[in-house]
Amino acid sequence: MNDIKSFKIKKVILLKMIFAAIFSCLMLNAYAGMQSYHIQYHKDSKINNVSLSNTEVLIEFHRGGNSLGRLLTKTNEAQDITIDNTYGNNLVIHVLFIDKEGKRIRCWGVSTAKINIIEIQCDKVVSLKKVKGNTEVTTDSTH
Repeated sequence: MNDIKSFKIKKVILLKMIFAAIFSCLMLNAYAGMQSYHIQYHKDSKINNVSLSNTEVLIEFHRGGNSLGRLLTKTNEAQDITIDNTYGNNLVIHVLFIDKEGKRIRCWGVSTAKINIIEIQCDKVVSLKKVKGNTEVTTDSTH
């Protein structure tokens, strides 16, 4: 009878240890994947007068030369974006455009290894068109 109680106690302790280990790994993984990148204008950017704070940014993820997907995210007050890196090491981020106050500005910039600053160059505002009824109306001009 004591053997049965001993076995049940050991089984419960083992299950608690397993759940604690799984929970610890999940919590560790949740924080290990978050990465922050600072976005700033390159010195040669033709457009650099648009604030990068609280701006929508379309980024594309690459690893080993292959595209892994795109993400539309928003910068904070300090011009930083935070992503959940589920792709692992050697992730490269390309900035494709920024969208500020209804103006989409074509940009490019690439992250580099071990540096969390992405310098972007922007060259023109891309026209966005809204459809009103059966006609297209241009909301801004191309520069």
